[in-house]
Amino acid sequence: EKILSSPVIVNYKVFFTSYVPASSSTSACAPPAGNSRAYLVSLVDGNAVGDLNGDDELDENDRFATLTQTGIAPDTKILIEDATNPTICLGTECVSAVVPVDEDGNPEACASDFECLSQNIFGRYQRVMRGSWSTDVEQ
Repeated sequence: EKILSSPVIVNYKVFFTSYVPASSSTSACAPPAGNSRAYLVSLVDGNAVGDLNGDDELDENDRFATLTQTGIAPDTKILIEDATNPTICLGTECVSAVVPVDEDGNPEACASDFECLSQNIFGRYQRVMRGSWSTDVEQ
């Protein structure tokens, strides 16, 4: 497994990709394709920042998600076109970095491990709205 791209650091969390070559090739003339993984770890200690597999334990398996695309993953991009919905993209795989909630405020299940990993970057991301703060004039 090799790290081939620069990390993205957000909120004391490090997001980066790695390449895991395939163990064998089906063609004698072509190299094995391999897969990529996306990692999200704490900047402070390198541990997982969220429970991806839902076993109520933070362990080494919660630090990465295997990507669906084969080969070497491109650089990570964080797109903030809408301030309330940042998006994480690795090549053609783009997912929201916001934890979606249902009408009762409960978090909805992730569609993939990569989506769960990306949601842990910001967590319950909420934009500060003007109606939520006030100022006092000093006399």
